[in-house]
Amino acid sequence: ITDAGNYRVQKFDSDGNHVSSFGTQGTGNGQFSSPFGIAVDEIGNMYVSDANNNTVQKFSTNGSYIGRLYYTDFNTPRGVAMDAAGNIYVADETNDRIQKFNSAGIYIATIGSVGSGNGQLNGPNGIAMDAAGNIYVTDTLNHRIQSFNSTGVFVNSFGSSGSGDGQFTNPLGIAIAADGKILVVDTLNHRVQIVG
Repeated sequence: ITDAGNYRVQKFDSDGNHVSSFGTQGTGNGQFSSPFGIAVDEIGNMYVSDANNNTVQKFSTNGSYIGRLYYTDFNTPRGVAMDAAGNIYVADETNDRIQKFNSAGIYIATIGSVGSGNGQLNGPNGIAMDAAGNIYVTDTLNHRIQSFNSTGVFVNSFGSSGSGDGQFTNPLGIAIAADGKILVVDTLNHRVQIVG
């Protein structure tokens, strides 16, 4: 769990017992200013977005620093997700786009552009992958969810601004359940909505 206010990541077992924590405040390797998103690969390495330091850092399963995505064009990176091939997707919030990297951390592609049309984003935060490799993004300031296929082509969007069922006000977090249902943290409506 990213513990932004304490500049660290905390690890718990499946019963909720605290296992370990790592990170301190700062700008150096293994340090954080505002850790936000986290994704874990098949061998337990962790990729943590550090929003205020504009970077994504990689750690081993025991929390030892490994490296960074050496990409200088992040502006407030938020959500992080991985697909089955090990590609890394980062919600680049202030740049209004998703950045894609391969498993070696090398930049591959940009998904989305600023705006409110299909495939355009305004302050993306959360990101999740379904079993088919589709990408779901909380398009926070457009108050909706957008989905893209594995190559970054727009597929669908749902939601609108409001407080009714299926409406959102600044959605942030998102996850895909094993049964395919989509869980969305509807931040300013103070609830989680389940779609599908």
